[in-house]
Amino acid sequence: MSRHFIKSAIIIGILLLGYGAVLFLNQNAILTNFRGAILSLLTPVLRVTQAARHLLPSEAGNPEEKLLSCQAARTTLEEENQRLQNALDFREQGALPLIAARVLRYDRELGIETLLIDRGTEDGVRENAWVIDADRVAIGRIQNVAAQNAHVSIASNPNFLTEVFFPVVGTGALASGLGARAFAVELLSNATTTAIGRHIVIFPDGSRLASFVLGAIVYENTDAGASLREARAVLAAKPEILREVFVLQTGE
Repeated sequence: MSRHFIKSAIIIGILLLGYGAVLFLNQNAILTNFRGAILSLLTPVLRVTQAARHLLPSEAGNPEEKLLSCQAARTTLEEENQRLQNALDFREQGALPLIAARVLRYDRELGIETLLIDRGTEDGVRENAWVIDADRVAIGRIQNVAAQNAHVSIASNPNFLTEVFFPVVGTGALASGLGARAFAVELLSNATTTAIGRHIVIFPDGSRLASFVLGAIVYENTDAGASLREARAVLAAKPEILREVFVLQTGE
């Protein structure tokens, strides 16, 4: 009787140990699966974090480089603020009706310079209208105007003709674009007093109430025997740096 009891107890113990081992192994499998699931969820986040760290600036950068970068950014902001202030002041003081336009692109191809602006016929822009900047410098005329944009042909482009005048003296001449920001100033009478550096201006409305600088004389023919003289001038505007311009609503 005691032997049978002992044998039964041993069998029951073995069964209990086996059941406990099965439970232990199953629990480890659940934990393993759970940990694997968590890692699979966190892996994309970890990858994004690592990628972001490469995009962020290094904390151990050169202090002098950081200072120069900050100074350059500050200078750029100050220049932009001054440009906007000049444009606002010009619009408030302007005697002529103006259409402010943003420069979308500057192009130079085969010696022809143009600007693309974000104003067109829907805004009142007309073909052949003069375009100026906030410093009252003439840039060129509107060409190829569309509904919402227009091209500006720079005044020094080849075959660009316009009547110009000399301030104070009041006499006129004809400026012909030569390309490369240069003009031939023609039909100058010997009575016209010119000098190197003297400005030539335009009167877009024809009334001479508002004048705009077009360029400056850099050379003149001093042949006293000729009835008419010729001079050379350079464009005052710098189209490639312009960000905002003004279209005159009155044209010649």
